[in-house]
Amino acid sequence: MKLASTQRRRRQTLGLVIILVCLAPACQLINLNLPRVINHDSPEFSLDTTGFDDSSCPEQNGFRICQPEGALGQNGCGQLRLPGEVLSGLQPAFPLRLCLKRSNGSQPLAEGEFIYREGCLMSEYVRYAVIQDGQLKILKSISDMQNAYAPIESEGEALSYALAVTGLGVRYGLTAQTDLRYFVDRLEDTNVQQIPQGYRVHLFDYKLCGCGPHPTYAVDVLVTSDGQVRELSREKIFEDPAEDGLCVD
Repeated sequence: MKLASTQRRRRQTLGLVIILVCLAPACQLINLNLPRVINHDSPEFSLDTTGFDDSSCPEQNGFRICQPEGALGQNGCGQLRLPGEVLSGLQPAFPLRLCLKRSNGSQPLAEGEFIYREGCLMSEYVRYAVIQDGQLKILKSISDMQNAYAPIESEGEALSYALAVTGLGVRYGLTAQTDLRYFVDRLEDTNVQQIPQGYRVHLFDYKLCGCGPHPTYAVDVLVTSDGQVRELSREKIFEDPAEDGLCVD
């Protein structure tokens, strides 16, 4: 009787070992489903935000709202925003602010009157206010940006110029996370490659507006020496299942 009980326990133990051994490759296969990640070093961003007179746009509830009678207000700036450090590669390094004009969708701005648009139903049109040769200038078209910043002569300039013109974003230190839904087998940080036509810049775009899912896209753009910017490719790379039911107006 005791011998039968001992043999039964041995069989149970052996069965458990077999199950664990069989599960191990399955676990490895699950991990292999995560994308391979290629990381790149982030450039050293350092932006000088001095030298710009924004006194006609006093701070209100954390925002710099421009007075209509002020120089910036008269030039179509409803609000000023400090530029992000990712724009520090722009050359010449003019004193710079983002000049925002808001629209509720009923009176959209015409092409050539803004650089890019952000927001959803309540849109904000992005222009740039710079101090050039001691004078305030509003850059509100691609040709204005070309006149101010071309030629584009380095990878750092190409990165900042692409971000300034498109409103896309950078990502460094990407990792493969088990709680995200992936559509690719390879992730790569922001990087810039010099190619015969100019510079290929690898950026990212997040679909904010509307109801979920809210995917993130990898977007490659071409920046030419004369300041032209053209989208080369766009690929959906991942989304967060926790945002599937999220709606953003």
